[in-house]
Amino acid sequence: MNKNNLKTVEPFYKHRTIGKCLSNGISLVSDNFRSLLRSLLPISIVCAVVFTLICSLLILPKSSLPTFIQSTYGGWLVLLCLVLLVAYSMFVANVYTFVHLYASEYNLSTLKWKIFHRESKERFGKVTVCVAIFFLLLGLVSLIPDIAIVIKICKIILAIVIVVIVSFVVPCMTLIGKGGLAAIKSGMKLTFHNFFSGVGMTAVVLFTIGIVLVLVASPIEFSIFHSFVFNYAEEIGDLPEIPSTYYVFLHILCFVDAVIILLLSVALHTPFAYFYASTQFDYEKKLANIRKH
Repeated sequence: MNKNNLKTVEPFYKHRTIGKCLSNGISLVSDNFRSLLRSLLPISIVCAVVFTLICSLLILPKSSLPTFIQSTYGGWLVLLCLVLLVAYSMFVANVYTFVHLYASEYNLSTLKWKIFHRESKERFGKVTVCVAIFFLLLGLVSLIPDIAIVIKICKIILAIVIVVIVSFVVPCMTLIGKGGLAAIKSGMKLTFHNFFSGVGMTAVVLFTIGIVLVLVASPIEFSIFHSFVFNYAEEIGDLPEIPSTYYVFLHILCFVDAVIILLLSVALHTPFAYFYASTQFDYEKKLANIRKH
């Protein structure tokens, strides 16, 4: 690998505060945006296309869909969601591959897509399983009925615990290269030792960057909501037929917003990569001190 000697001034694995992890993560994205865009754009387009197809099923009136899709509407929706899950897993694997190359002091300005693709393939399978389990657990938590305020609080706590664990497990899989069970075990161990700081990191990152993503995603949510209203009103005869250009505009909006959201979401992952590196460094330092004594 070509080395970038400038990055040896600040090692990737070192102690950092939560604020420093956040600023370093955002700086990694902004300082290497062209290389990042070149590396992530292909999978971002795939994710955006699949997301737009899902929105298409939700936006378009069922009567306008082909007959074979109408008869298996739920199946197509589930299939597209699974495809999106796989594509997004590849996206996450690519993000952490980029961080791994940066941590390895690779000269990102000369990064070739073939090399990047080869490196990310090694992480794809593990990340897919981890992301799938993550969404499955969150889905199961959301299905718990809110029969009491205590249940609601427990659901929130469980969701936070899941997010914190994943924020340690995924970097362990992708940056260190540990296998599934070993990565989960290591991630759980770091979660146990750094749970409250992990919660703090999650809160800071989601508040700082998540609010931007929500604002960017709001046009999609607003458009889908309006399409539901328009389609229902059209079915009962309260509105004239909606022009096809309206739906074309919505599809373009969904695609463009999806690409923007994906590229912005990189700044959600990179601070967690730095946070993992910091906690891993601190944990190994504590183990070394214990062995000395």
